[in-house]
Amino acid sequence: MNERLGTTFNKDNILVTHGSQQGLDLSGKVFLDDGDIVPCESPTYLAAISAFKSYGCSFIEIPTDENGMNMEALEEVLNSTENVKLIYVIPTFQNPTGKTWNLERPKKLTELSAKYNVAVVEDNPYNEFRFERETLPSIKSFDTAGNILCTGSFLIFCPGFQIGWITGDKDIIRKYVLVKQGTDLQCNTIAQMTIAEYLKRYDIDKHIRKIVKVYKKRRDITIKCMEHYFPDNIEFTRPEGGLFTWIELPEEISAREILSKCLERKITFVPCGSFFPNRNRENTFRINYSNMPEDRIDLGNCDWNIYGRFYYFSGFIGYLLLAYYLVKYPLNWS
Repeated sequence: MNERLGTTFNKDNILVTHGSQQGLDLSGKVFLDDGDIVPCESPTYLAAISAFKSYGCSFIEIPTDENGMNMEALEEVLNSTENVKLIYVIPTFQNPTGKTWNLERPKKLTELSAKYNVAVVEDNPYNEFRFERETLPSIKSFDTAGNILCTGSFLIFCPGFQIGWITGDKDIIRKYVLVKQGTDLQCNTIAQMTIAEYLKRYDIDKHIRKIVKVYKKRRDITIKCMEHYFPDNIEFTRPEGGLFTWIELPEEISAREILSKCLERKITFVPCGSFFPNRNRENTFRINYSNMPEDRIDLGNCDWNIYGRFYYFSGFIGYLLLAYYLVKYPLNWS
């Protein structure tokens, strides 16, 4: 793990958790009280919003671009806002957008964390799912003040085991150990032993390469189809790894309306209004290409008549596009 993240941890710096989600919940227990403030990316992971909200905090959404969270906007918040106890970020293949920070933003974040003495939770469950370029070091690798914590999981091995981890300076990890004991005493021992035995017997890197090859192909097909078939007014991200891509429709189009029509064909996605803690952008949604067989992604054979009607359509992208036009032009369809 140290080699992959660019860190120098030992056993005193690591706590095994019941999935990476428990790491977020424990972070809320350790750092947050009623009225505290959590700056986060906009949008951000909806389950993190739920985990932190249960401890009475509020969120300030920090704008992002292709290179990650805007550090100038973050510093304005840190300089002008009281009770900022925790910053939450997903710098690699962000959920839900699939974006990855550049190398300068993590360095700046650690500087701000030290300057304003505020903790940072770096949520990093998708780090191994990289399709392009070299793996970037963890934000924790730049930490000199001991304020950065990093969470992850064994999602790359077997998501059903629900085994994760959180790393940080040993004094902070001791606090996590105490609050975890009040939650579940310990994680599933059988699952931990199974993972440990697998890591001893088999080549985890070979396993990762195999999975990444499959996911990359599905990502490539998904992006290629959207580039070819989507109209110019639909925007989407082109992730370098991870499991998701983010789609933004024209403002007048509701992703929930499209979802209701897709469900008729047993096609689903996640409308992204819930990924914004303070506002609701109903024209956005997230799709997950990781569990979709390649032959079910493509649009397939598609024809149009002069009225813009499909004669035939198939595949995930095909149904998605059909639903979009059904919502956008309801009077043209019967």
